[in-house]
Amino acid sequence: MKKQFNHNTTQVKAGAIILLLCCFVFALVAWGNGTIVKSGSVLISLMILLGLFFTAGTRGVYAVIDTEKGVLYRSSFFIKKELPIKDITSIETKAILGGLLTEVRVHFQEHNKKSVLGGLSVEGFKENEFQVFLETLRDINPNIILPKS
Repeated sequence: MKKQFNHNTTQVKAGAIILLLCCFVFALVAWGNGTIVKSGSVLISLMILLGLFFTAGTRGVYAVIDTEKGVLYRSSFFIKKELPIKDITSIETKAILGGLLTEVRVHFQEHNKKSVLGGLSVEGFKENEFQVFLETLRDINPNIILPKS
């Protein structure tokens, strides 16, 4: 059975709105200076990048736990990573961006080398999903060291 944890898109939508407002101000300033024709290609490029950012942030960020295969699939901006849950040694949370986000770091042993898998945030999970995520991982691998509260 697969359990999918989709990213809470509120942060991405807020970021896209802020960037859209910046593009709008850029267009107003260019129009006021009479350089809208020269700045048009930059504005179009920014709008395309904004669209890519929005699409990747709302559709391409998720985590899936396959309980039958014992595998954690993580996608961040459509870049997918597959990780056997038996290789996970611990999970920790760490505040980033001045405490605005709490990054979830998955530590695992791979080919006798310790590695870290990032790209998830506690705020990115929908309400109470982070606890379900941790409990599901713990059910498959009881040796995982989980973050305190």
